Amino acid sequence: MSMKDLERVTKENERLIEEFKRFLERKGVEKSLVERHVENASQYALFYTTYGFEPKSAKEIDGFEIHCFLGEFIIRKVVNCTPAYMNEVAESLREFCYFLKETGIIDEYDLEEALERCEKTDIYIRRLEEYNRLISSGQFNKVDSWRMRVYEEF
Repeated sequence: MSMKDLERVTKENERLIEEFKRFLERKGVEKSLVERHVENASQYALFYTTYGFEPKSAKEIDGFEIHCFLGEFIIRKVVNCTPAYMNEVAESLREFCYFLKETGIIDEYDLEEALERCEKTDIYIRRLEEYNRLISSGQFNKVDSWRMRVYEEF
């Protein structure tokens, strides 16, 4: 992807997050919850889609993208990631996916696949615990194989 394409996708994702925020506000969601959902969805839409495996539009969300995001990216990129935070992010992604479905960006199949991944946080919490054990015991040489297993576990 060229730098120009990356800039275009980043701007598109920023607009999408702003639309998501307005969507939550129109639904009457409490302001602090809106802020939390927007912040958490931004982790996906603005960071993962740009710095994950390959830059892409947040509109391309599906079960596999959520699996990789929760099962690998968040665990490695969020300092002191906790099971509670993992559940919070999954909840925000559920809301983000409902927004994408309601606005016609994703279809029912992608919504169901995404929601299924957001419900299975126990898988990601186990991966978080495994990652923390590897890091705390200094087994950095095993992190790459841990990362690659995210594909096998889908």
